Amino acid sequence: MRTWHDDEALPLIPPLINRLYRRHQRKIDHSEIVISLQMSLRGQKLIRRAVKLGNGERTGEQVASDIVAGFGQRFQKFGCHRQFKRDKPKGQNYRYWPVALRTGTNSRVSRARPKGPDVGSQPQLPFKSDIPTLITSASEIRAAYERLERRLKRGGKQFSSVVSWPSGQREATVWWHEKYRFWASLSPRTNRNYYLVAFGLQNPKQHNVLNIRCEVNPPRNGVNRRCGGVLVRDSKGNILLGHRGKVGGGQTGIGKTAFWKDYKGDKSRIRWAKGRKRGEDEVIILGRIDSPDILVSLAKFLLKVHSFKLGLNGPAPKSKKERQRSPSTFQDYKKALSYVLGSRERIVVPGHHNFQVRLNKFLTANGLSPEFERDFVDVQFAVNDERYIGEIKVTGLLNANQAFRVALGQLLEYAHLRFPTPGTNLR
Repeated sequence: MRTWHDDEALPLIPPLINRLYRRHQRKIDHSEIVISLQMSLRGQKLIRRAVKLGNGERTGEQVASDIVAGFGQRFQKFGCHRQFKRDKPKGQNYRYWPVALRTGTNSRVSRARPKGPDVGSQPQLPFKSDIPTLITSASEIRAAYERLERRLKRGGKQFSSVVSWPSGQREATVWWHEKYRFWASLSPRTNRNYYLVAFGLQNPKQHNVLNIRCEVNPPRNGVNRRCGGVLVRDSKGNILLGHRGKVGGGQTGIGKTAFWKDYKGDKSRIRWAKGRKRGEDEVIILGRIDSPDILVSLAKFLLKVHSFKLGLNGPAPKSKKERQRSPSTFQDYKKALSYVLGSRERIVVPGHHNFQVRLNKFLTANGLSPEFERDFVDVQFAVNDERYIGEIKVTGLLNANQAFRVALGQLLEYAHLRFPTPGTNLR
């Protein structure tokens, strides 16, 4: 049952189409009108009432979509064809643009018309229609961010942790996705220029301090290339999350130029408009903000960023001495000792985690089901009735001999002291 009336709802649509066209100078699709209707004060009031009358059977977004669809169905009946033209690409909803911009009957709108060919029957599109468009409206970005936030929280386990980055740290709430092995931390109020969307790979169950591996922060409005994240809309009206390749970390050699050179995945072009300026940028599309598949894409992207920051694809150290140099400062000795003792409060050694990731791929490919960091044992798995445990030590803080001795000592301790009945089935 419909919970809104044509005479009250449909007159809200034409001003929204005019406003959106003046801003973007292109055809306005169904999803853009839906978002604008949800952002307008009269639209919000109408939608809230309709949701309440329907006992919550349909969400506010669904009600807004119904209203815009109703506008399309009654296009001729209400005389909207005298104000707007429309077309309907195959498999998509209607797109609209004002007739007034062609005829010049509305002087205020006509002044906003760009110079160029007639835009009545074919609006001026400065870009190819199949290239995603950067979202620059503050209200649309906020609405998209809130949808992304819901998607990243859904299915994740909530933890309160200390989140760290090169210049500081703070307490924050994170959502850990066990299946995809990453956590997400989101905040709409951390910075006035962007929405915080941070990710990391450490399991909050085992680590009190979590290091941010990558940020995909979209700007609050406009075009801001200082922000790594972007929100774009494709030709079907889907909103996508992307990354500009702006990877930091407070280390020499880590930056956008080096990351683009190292990155072997797909890149996409997006179009943007800032005032009268138009252009295109290259980004990595991570997926639709409301699709479960975006979690898979994020997990793969984070591992690529992680590998890049570790320098796995970069040049090898200059000498054997450099690879196995001893700690040179008190803090380095403290870190090495913490790593040797397996302290829970240690700051994770990135190479250690990366080796776990590669070992997991190897064991899984061979039909095994490994467990990592269970009871602080680096790796455990079973073959037939025999149980195997392993300890990972990477060189850098330790040389090869030291790493071997420490790992062997830990394995002996685990086998004889941590397991109640070690027996002969433990390897």
